[in-house]
Amino acid sequence: MACCAAFNGRMEDEVFRHGGCLEKFIGDALLATFGVPDPGARDATDTLACARGMLAALTTWNDERCAATASRRCAWAWAALRTGCAR
Repeated sequence: MACCAAFNGRMEDEVFRHGGCLEKFIGDALLATFGVPDPGARDATDTLACARGMLAALTTWNDERCAATASRRCAWAWAALRTGCAR
């Protein structure tokens, strides 16, 4: 659980850093929205910047974990992005 909490904490930081709203955690996944309740011109840009920030945070975390434990085990992630009105 500590590993999942550490991962989620880093991802949560990126969502908030880019102006997103963290809707929910789903195990080791999360759902974030941008432009809710007030859509803006930068929503798609902020979403993409957040995804890039998440991948950078994951790389940093993997580097820290590998250095601390001499392990080559790494966490990996993928992101699904959607823009436009959710129906």
